Amino acid sequence: MKTNALLAFFFFFSTALFAITTAEIVFDSDGDLLINRGNYYLLPPGLGGQAIKGAGIDKSDGSCSLAVVLKLSYKKGWLTNIASPYLSLHVTTDFPLWLRFAQLPIGTCTKNPQWVVTRVPGFGKPVMVGDANEFPVPLSGWFFIKPYDSAKFHYKLVFCYEQDKCGHVSVKTDSHGSKRLVVTEDEKVQPLALKFVKDTSDEVVASDISMVV
Repeated sequence: MKTNALLAFFFFFSTALFAITTAEIVFDSDGDLLINRGNYYLLPPGLGGQAIKGAGIDKSDGSCSLAVVLKLSYKKGWLTNIASPYLSLHVTTDFPLWLRFAQLPIGTCTKNPQWVVTRVPGFGKPVMVGDANEFPVPLSGWFFIKPYDSAKFHYKLVFCYEQDKCGHVSVKTDSHGSKRLVVTEDEKVQPLALKFVKDTSDEVVASDISMVV
């Protein structure tokens, strides 16, 4: 039953988005075609030294969950796998996508690297990491890459869910000062601009997860 619902949801979005948009090829920061199921660093444009990583969030029951955050880093953050169910070598702006970290450090709050959008009362819809069933209110949907400044190979992430709702990924600072990735439908909120940087090293994800109580 879940499989049928997921397929119906997938075909709804793929058909609807194809009908209202003209798909563009997505490029990495070097101007090369973005590879479906490839691993990339997701970095904001510029020289700010910020990167996409994970941060542990302590819960009241003593366990923790892993949030996707933007934080200062002398490295390029955590490598992210970008995958579409479409059988295509490259990615376009109308492809539904799964996002997951390519690897997790030892001792992480979860063993599943999948990005999951959840609903948290009083905070919004943060992007978390793990199995959907690890969260009280996960949202079923797909990520999409949409143009932000195509001439510079800069893009934004969009998340579509509940059949007719879409929001862009932005950054929201929580009560502990962590810059959390969140999904918002508010057009007044600036999207998080990103570039996709190839993995050109043998860098191993360091277990430098900061814990937010």
